[in-house]
Amino acid sequence: MSEYRIEPNALAEGSLPTEIYWGVQTERAIEQALITGQKPSPAWVWGVALVKRAAAEVNADLGLFKDKSVGEQIISGEAIAQAIIVAADEVLEGRWHTQFVVDPFQTEAGANHDTNLNEVLANLANERLGYRLADSRKPISPHNHVNLSQTTADTLTTAARLGCLWRLDEMLAELAQLAAVLRQKQQLEIFALSLERSMDKIRHSADDLRRLGIGATALDGDPEYHSRMVAVLGRLAALTLYESDNPLEAMNGIGDFVHFSGALRTLAHELIGIAQAVPSVTYSTSAVPHAQMLHMAMLQLLGNDLTILLASQIGATIPHPALPLIAHNLFQSMAILINSTRAFGQWRVSTG
Repeated sequence: MSEYRIEPNALAEGSLPTEIYWGVQTERAIEQALITGQKPSPAWVWGVALVKRAAAEVNADLGLFKDKSVGEQIISGEAIAQAIIVAADEVLEGRWHTQFVVDPFQTEAGANHDTNLNEVLANLANERLGYRLADSRKPISPHNHVNLSQTTADTLTTAARLGCLWRLDEMLAELAQLAAVLRQKQQLEIFALSLERSMDKIRHSADDLRRLGIGATALDGDPEYHSRMVAVLGRLAALTLYESDNPLEAMNGIGDFVHFSGALRTLAHELIGIAQAVPSVTYSTSAVPHAQMLHMAMLQLLGNDLTILLASQIGATIPHPALPLIAHNLFQSMAILINSTRAFGQWRVSTG
């Protein structure tokens, strides 16, 4: 049987099992919006955790973390920042995945997912400083420390862009491998070429996602915050990222997601054609079930693209009200492409 802890909240106290790291606001979000029963995409968790990790480093460098008194103990701002950095690094490594629980379909433009990360990282960081989950004196606050210099719009729109870039190279590598397999048969050369041209479209559309607006809506932010965040995010993720000439526009850049999804849609059409052509050209019985699987997977991707297009038209606020839905479908489409392309490539083309 679980033991419980009482955790304070801005509105009211709440009772939570001692083994969970999220807090009262996340628990309330779970209770109010259980739509699909799914957990957030790993890319969605990774993207937000990366922003929190970078923000802790940048805020520390800018001297924004202040020392905090807990009883007779003084906890330095540097110690607070380091504890958050270690916690975020663990999440980026794939640990603590069971602690991220907010349904992909959620209210408040994804603020509940942001809160889930804030609460988990704060509790992990507090433990590192020697404070148990049930300790009411925990020095690190989800809002005042983990979320320092950020807003939901800053964090989530940036995280969505980063999440799309996270597995981009992996996806392109799988497609390149499939193109190499297709070239084993002369009659499939044209399909390999069309596949490679679709990959070029994806690379081009992904470049728009590298332009970040982090810091655009943060209140009382340091003038160096935007440029420092872009630099640190690029270093941590080993990604080429760019500052925006208008960070606020980048925060509202839903068109960049629609453009990227459109490139994935074009690729899906090419892969459907490949799935239909390969069995008849190769006379390979093993190719038939693989082709059927790929065809079904691409139909799902086309449905995701339509959802993204329709969702983009819901509103124009910052953050966009349908951002969680758009991000969820993009991340799912990329995972489908990676896995289905890899599975389809398992058949072997006869060279006879």
